[in-house]
Amino acid sequence: MSYSSAGSTYSQDFDTLPNSPENKSLGSTPVGWIDDTIAPDANQFSILGWYLYHPTAQTEGGANGHQRLRIGAGTATTGAFMSWGASGSTERALGVLGSSTLASDNPATPDEGNLYIALRLRNDTGETLDSFTLGYAGEQWHMGTGATAETIGFGWSTTSASVNDPSSLFNAVPELGWTAPVFTGTEGAVDGNANRVLVAPFTVTGVNWVPGSDLWLRWTDPQAPGARDDGIAIDDLSFHAVVPEPSSFVLVGLGIAGLLLGRLRNP
Repeated sequence: MSYSSAGSTYSQDFDTLPNSPENKSLGSTPVGWIDDTIAPDANQFSILGWYLYHPTAQTEGGANGHQRLRIGAGTATTGAFMSWGASGSTERALGVLGSSTLASDNPATPDEGNLYIALRLRNDTGETLDSFTLGYAGEQWHMGTGATAETIGFGWSTTSASVNDPSSLFNAVPELGWTAPVFTGTEGAVDGNANRVLVAPFTVTGVNWVPGSDLWLRWTDPQAPGARDDGIAIDDLSFHAVVPEPSSFVLVGLGIAGLLLGRLRNP
């Protein structure tokens, strides 16, 4: 997805996601979710710039077998990426309900046990962007069987070639992760609109996002070994990126000038 104006805000509320049929298969591959597509085919669903990936291929797995998408209000126990929301509501959130059918309980590598949701943005501003600010809401729609709260990690990369590129370093930002708020009681549906964690806007610096390159923003949901995962989602996202402040260049210039002057005075 193109990010074409430095300082402009990209926002996403995921309300274009489908809201029915609930707790049903959306079809065998290639029907279902397709990554980053402005005009999906009939019986396909997509949001421009967004990617989904679960390691274990499924027949009901979206366009490439790794993107099973279903619709739910928290009552489902079938592992899938989810269009979460109250039954029949057009107010949606994008998330996942992890299970051993999507990722290994005993992964040989971290990527074999992680479920990913990601946004890919291309820098079309013509300028190198030095920092970005991101804020959003985390929502919990299902409480699983784990004994501890589930934590969703966040990372970014300007070198990745795909959502699950094993050779690329994603830089972790703990301030942009969150932990599911409900983890005691009986497994079942949780009202995600009432159980929200507001992830306050946080600015990441030193990004060096050059023109024509991609910035990946990725949420990681680790598979919970031996337990059914919590149903989590992200919603109401806001993002913007900027060039370095002019004062930064001034300070660097003054520092160089001072160094040269000092050398002239002290041959």
